[in-house]
Amino acid sequence: MTKNELSARLDAFEAALAAYGVHKFTAKEIWELRAEIAEEFRSVEFADPGERKDAWQRLQDGMDMLRQKSALLQVENEAFATEAEERIEALQRRVDDADPEKDWTRDELASLRDAANDIFEFMRQNRWPSRERRTAVWDRFTAGRDRIKAMEDALFAQLRAAIQQRQERSAQFAAPLKSLLQAVRPQQPFEQLAGALASWRALLAERAIATTFVDAAEKAVADGSASKAPLKLKSDLLRDARRLFTEQRSQLSREDGQDVYALITLAQKEMDAAWAAYKDDRQKKADEWKEKQKAFTDMLREKMEKRKADAINLEKIIAAKVDFAPKLEQRLLNQQDYLNKLFDDLDELQAKLESARNFDMRERMEAAIESKKQRISEVDADMKSVQQRIDVNQKDIEEIRVKITKIAEGVAEMQQKLEEVARKADRAPR
Repeated sequence: MTKNELSARLDAFEAALAAYGVHKFTAKEIWELRAEIAEEFRSVEFADPGERKDAWQRLQDGMDMLRQKSALLQVENEAFATEAEERIEALQRRVDDADPEKDWTRDELASLRDAANDIFEFMRQNRWPSRERRTAVWDRFTAGRDRIKAMEDALFAQLRAAIQQRQERSAQFAAPLKSLLQAVRPQQPFEQLAGALASWRALLAERAIATTFVDAAEKAVADGSASKAPLKLKSDLLRDARRLFTEQRSQLSREDGQDVYALITLAQKEMDAAWAAYKDDRQKKADEWKEKQKAFTDMLREKMEKRKADAINLEKIIAAKVDFAPKLEQRLLNQQDYLNKLFDDLDELQAKLESARNFDMRERMEAAIESKKQRISEVDADMKSVQQRIDVNQKDIEEIRVKITKIAEGVAEMQQKLEEVARKADRAPR
């Protein structure tokens, strides 16, 4: 080895010393490097003895520095190991000082786990004073960390059991609720309601959830009154189910809650469509009913006006007959007077006949008497005819008055029907 090569080796030795305790170089590597330099030192030739002494002194100074650094590093490693032990001890005290019956929360165990992870990262620096010390500290740390992990496993087992129990309770609550929501969908057969209501009521009773509407709905289904208005009953049940879902949603898991909410939304959408169709159909029937009522009222009014016109015409006929009655009665009186005169004339002729002294006179009187009798017979027949006409006229007046009365009653009845139709129209759904 030349002098320059030795100088380069010494430079490398000093650089390793400077990096010792900071970078990757270990004491063993530096001692091996020093031994190699010392072995090769003998083969180097120096022209100046002073240079040899200086080079050797550099090597010795490096060794002194290595010893000092080793001693200092040992102190630091002892402090590192002590701090690691103290951290482990503090972590163990957090567990040991707690009540043996303590129920650790997830946050508390997470805090312990984070502390263990911090200790783990700290201990990974590998600054141990000895292998035995490192092994002992690591074993103690591992035992403490395993203890925390066992506590976490126990907690997670409890949480999983609680989740499983919650899911089971959720399923028990969701199943009858879903069945009820399916049954209240407008297109579902009405007969499905009875079974769905029974299951739903049993669940409410089991969980002490108060509701009076289910009992009322069951009664309506049982006595058949609900079948008259199934859409209203289903709407009321859907509204009650939605209310209970909102109040009891905490009893459902997230998945069951989403399923039930989706079913409520679907049922409500179908219910809205069913009500819209029902209202359209009812409006159509109402319009048809109004058209029929209008046609009926128009017919009644037309008929009533005709009856009123008939009554007016009959009143005119009565007036004419009443006006004509005195004329007939006057004629009857005139004929009676005339008949009386004829009888007087007949009496005179009869007297003349009895006092007649010759045949011609008697013949003339007999002819005159016969003529008077004929005339009397004619007048009497006419009087009977006039009397008959008077009777017929009076009978016609009475009969027409009866007809007018009946027409008035009919008009009043039609007016009453019109008013009744108007009242029904006011009460009819709009």
